[in-house]
Amino acid sequence: MISKRIIAKIDSHKQLLSNGLLHLILTLCSNRIAGNNRLNIIVYHRVLPELDPLQPDYITVDQFQREIQWLSKHCNVLSLSQSVTLLKTNSLPPRAVAITFDDGYADNYIDALPILNFLNVPATFFVTTGYLGQYSMWDLFVESVRKTTLKEIVINRKVYVLKTIKDKLRFLKDATTYLKEIEYDLSAIQLAEMIGQLGEADISDLMMDEGMLKSLSNTERVEIGAHGVDHKILTRVSTVAATAEVFESKKTLEKILFRTISGQAYPNGFYPDDFDDSHVKLVRDAGYEYAVSTNLGSVGFGDDLFRMKRIGPWRRDKVGFLLGLAVNYWRGGS
Repeated sequence: MISKRIIAKIDSHKQLLSNGLLHLILTLCSNRIAGNNRLNIIVYHRVLPELDPLQPDYITVDQFQREIQWLSKHCNVLSLSQSVTLLKTNSLPPRAVAITFDDGYADNYIDALPILNFLNVPATFFVTTGYLGQYSMWDLFVESVRKTTLKEIVINRKVYVLKTIKDKLRFLKDATTYLKEIEYDLSAIQLAEMIGQLGEADISDLMMDEGMLKSLSNTERVEIGAHGVDHKILTRVSTVAATAEVFESKKTLEKILFRTISGQAYPNGFYPDDFDDSHVKLVRDAGYEYAVSTNLGSVGFGDDLFRMKRIGPWRRDKVGFLLGLAVNYWRGGS
């Protein structure tokens, strides 16, 4: 009969083999087998105490810690500004990764930052300045749907039942898609009307305030970037409004933090649906050094640093998570 000690040794060797194989796959994929090394930019939003059935893409604190540990062990985690500098000279190391957060949620500061600090991992936080100490209407919408006692609601001439979590999730997905595709002012009106029908929920303390932002900015290995003033999708608003989103968010953050803001994350961020070449020019003219999108892919030498692609939520098991990164290195840049 095989002893527990022998079984433990076999499991240990299997684990070493698995880790070594993952390391090799990531190395080969990050340079597309003997080519130029590429960068994966990971995007997070919220970090929650437990999974939220209405926002299934948001990560839990425990899962976030596991993922940062995997990245620390198997990848070279760089700051985004350092990554941009190395991209310009084709000097990225293999398995290069940068970590980003969008919007400016308070849990980024309260729950994610201690994990990043403990593991000495850099990250960039793209902050929507109009949300500081306030809230997003989209988050208010989610919480209003969660807590509503309405049994059904109509949007775009379609009736949605709201009896179960599954019903509510289906409605949220369809309503969000519809509202983000129409003109901004009309979308804002319809969103406010729906929240009124559903019954407004309390979402105080959801976003960072200026004090949290200043403390975050003063933390070692942390960078702050702009993410608009009111998170307006640039292709859905006038040139004047888009210019304000790009320029004023930078000015506001620089006034609060007394430092230069070099990076921009386009609100919603999918090129060319949510921003186009005219908005890329706005970002350049505003004095940013780089910008990130939500298009899926990696970044390499010669790619447009004002349309850098990122990778969002995917499988949460270790092998699936790391193989997802490996596959994304093969996806094209700009």
